[in-house]
Amino acid sequence: MIKTLIAGTSVLALTVGASAFAQESGVADGSDITQTGARNVADVTQSGETNGSLIEQNAFDALVVVDQSGTDNESTIAQDDNVDNGPDSNSEDGTINLDGDPEAQVTQTGSNNESFIDQETLGTSFNMTTIVDQSGSDNVSDVSQTLGEPGTNFTARTVVTQTGGADAVVMQDASGSNNGGLFATVNQSEGIASIDQDMTGSGNRSMEASVNQSGASTADITQSMEGEDESAMSALVNQDGADNLADVDQTMTTGGSTNFSATVDQIGSMNDAFIVQSDSSNENNLDANLEAALTQTGAENYARIDQKQRSSSAFVDQIGDGNIANVDQLRSQNSVDIDQDSSGAAMGNTATAFQDSRTSDIVIAQEGGNNTATTNQNGGVGHYASVTQTGLDHISTIDQSGRGQTATVMQSGEVGYVSTIDQSGMGNIATVTQH
Repeated sequence: MIKTLIAGTSVLALTVGASAFAQESGVADGSDITQTGARNVADVTQSGETNGSLIEQNAFDALVVVDQSGTDNESTIAQDDNVDNGPDSNSEDGTINLDGDPEAQVTQTGSNNESFIDQETLGTSFNMTTIVDQSGSDNVSDVSQTLGEPGTNFTARTVVTQTGGADAVVMQDASGSNNGGLFATVNQSEGIASIDQDMTGSGNRSMEASVNQSGASTADITQSMEGEDESAMSALVNQDGADNLADVDQTMTTGGSTNFSATVDQIGSMNDAFIVQSDSSNENNLDANLEAALTQTGAENYARIDQKQRSSSAFVDQIGDGNIANVDQLRSQNSVDIDQDSSGAAMGNTATAFQDSRTSDIVIAQEGGNNTATTNQNGGVGHYASVTQTGLDHISTIDQSGRGQTATVMQSGEVGYVSTIDQSGMGNIATVTQH
């Protein structure tokens, strides 16, 4: 609901004039600037309450600087580099001037402030940039960046920094060929952050998204690539505090794509983290890897990783009692490493790993009381599963089907061990050690 409200307000603010903008948003004083041509600069400084700033630039090499202090202020910026407005332009579809891409800088100090930025360029672009800094409480930042066809687009960059229960939405879209990269960073305390990056076309290079949050926060990163010869995407979420939520979704529909990387680090209790990685291409290309790493420190955390279609590696590290980890992998040559440490507490850890592939590994290590580990490996040959449990009341279940499988279980500490191994096929090996 919050994301919908933010996006809807942004569209409204960008389609009304200054007086209507002031009336609709309730601002008492408004500044309206419209610029066309080359190398324009708009600089607005406002202080007090219920100020409004509306800036529209239809030109290349455009710069906007807005500084607002007080409460209930609004800043709306629309920058459009789609027309031939200067001597350095390449064509009517855009510019190739190195300094010619839109740049917006917004600083807001106080509470209940809102910033809306829409940047768009068609043709060749080099470095579209947005910087938003909001200090105070209950602020909103909405950024949309579009690199359109035709032409080679190098980068779009956004950095949003917020304090005090703020909301941030960043949407970046690139189409055409040989796009250089999409880069987005959100820094928050007790906020909600959403980053959506999308690339279509051939020869795309990379996209990177990172969210850093403290306090009870929510982070949502969605990344998608479609085309040929894509390179890489990476997502990073750092959260410090209780009751955090992190959701990362990465998808490629490509030939020759190389690498996914998703990392989530959560400190505090009762955090939830989800990572989904999928290459939906039907081509038998050789991706470098799907890589997911999830670290949680604190009690009663939940982690889930789903990886599909390519060789994958998943790592989960949980420290604290009562943690749950689930990993599902499809396709060949996968690896799972789950490490749970409850330091001898009464509440146990639960780990589940499923692989439907060939030549894959699962390693689970649990330390603490009342631990449960379940592994399931289907199809192919040469699977390896290892479960090590140290502490009280262990339960280990390993299910393998295929040929040449290896299962190893080691349970140590106090009594109460239960180990079940089910292997079907030829040439399998099972080893259980309890002491």
